[in-house]
Amino acid sequence: MVHSHPFFPVLPDKMLEYIRLLTSSEPIHLKSENFSLVPDDLLLRPGTIPLISIRDPRLCVPSAYRVLERMNLPHGGSRAFFLTTTCNVWNCVLYNFYKSHGIEPVVVDADDYMTSETFVRSLCVRLGLDPSKVQFEWDAASSEQKEKEIHPMQYASQNTLYESSGVIAGKAAKDFDFTDVSVKWKEEFGDDAGLIEEMVGLAMPHYQYLHERRWSAEAVEKTA
Repeated sequence: MVHSHPFFPVLPDKMLEYIRLLTSSEPIHLKSENFSLVPDDLLLRPGTIPLISIRDPRLCVPSAYRVLERMNLPHGGSRAFFLTTTCNVWNCVLYNFYKSHGIEPVVVDADDYMTSETFVRSLCVRLGLDPSKVQFEWDAASSEQKEKEIHPMQYASQNTLYESSGVIAGKAAKDFDFTDVSVKWKEEFGDDAGLIEEMVGLAMPHYQYLHERRWSAEAVEKTA
């Protein structure tokens, strides 16, 4: 199993190509290509089941900004960097790449696996994993662990996980009130609120594209 943010292995020329595309006034036509340093024969290895995880940009974009701030990277680490880490276009192109090769990726929305143990266990069955080994609770990190075992950069990106003792269903997008969200961002992010709003706007079409193709409750019922 390989777990990676899809923008990590993007080829530099492809990174620039997509940044220009996303920030231009031209309509975006989603491609179907391997944009990465990972060779096709590894991505398409027989028996591989691609799993693509998505989350509402109105939550994950502000969250990414907070993480980068905790890493001492103000303003999202630069507009271009923040764009590449939050745009969701990589997930869409990778989805289309697999589809063009006759492979159906499993797209899952964070709302579904954060709020339903049944969904998670059914997803395990779909992926060929043992549902009995799913862990919904764990011990929060101790003060000693945080001081001696967890790197500060790792803690900055995973602090909610380390401070929790189980899945926090209340962080699902369906439980958030997005009324006047621009005003709330202005209060929290000040002058960078416009950057947050711009990134959410760029990410939302790609999120919706994959959300329409997600592994849904109907699929769970068929495997339950």
